[in-house]
Amino acid sequence: MKTYFTSLGRWELLDTFSLRVAEAVVKLHLVNIKENKNILKIDHKRQVSRVVSKDKSYVIKEFRKPGPWWIFRPDYISWKNSIRLKELDIAVPSVYAWLRSKDGRGFIIMEDLGDQVLKSVLQNIGPELPERVELIKKLSKLVASVHSKNLVYGDMKLANVLLKDGSLFLVDMDKVKLKKRLNLRDRAYNLVQILNSFPKDLTKRELDIFLETYVLSLHKQ
Repeated sequence: MKTYFTSLGRWELLDTFSLRVAEAVVKLHLVNIKENKNILKIDHKRQVSRVVSKDKSYVIKEFRKPGPWWIFRPDYISWKNSIRLKELDIAVPSVYAWLRSKDGRGFIIMEDLGDQVLKSVLQNIGPELPERVELIKKLSKLVASVHSKNLVYGDMKLANVLLKDGSLFLVDMDKVKLKKRLNLRDRAYNLVQILNSFPKDLTKRELDIFLETYVLSLHKQ
């Protein structure tokens, strides 16, 4: 881990990531916002865009008003959680750098996993088709892997799961909590979030497959 102070603010970067690239990526993101291009999401809390620098694509998440206490800020928590989750072998995007800008905003520079949101993917596949059943099994195994590490994912819904090259990844990492031990309520909390975000045409067989795979995967951990 490397720490720098520049004209933009305070940086923390992975040892393998260049400060020069990080600064260039943030500046390109600010151009995106100004010119309203390559935008992935904008709301009152966050602005997210895609940037290409030196032939590599990144996703930049800007936290517009994260608060003054930096160790409790969602941008800093996302940065620290990304490192912890990678160490625990949870499928999340790599986060390369965090910036606390001098004007109070926060930025994280992430791996670009593309635009295939699992919720939309499942909606576009007919019920009980083999491709959809396989994705439901993969999702169930992903949830089980999170719970096997005593983690509670604060916003576990299909809109926060991306599909890339056949693998699933959890995004939105600022509401993850590590506990000494998960109880039934913790597990149910995440399972209900997932089930409530499934397509409305989810069948009973698909639900049974999801729950059975979850239980079997937990026992194998």
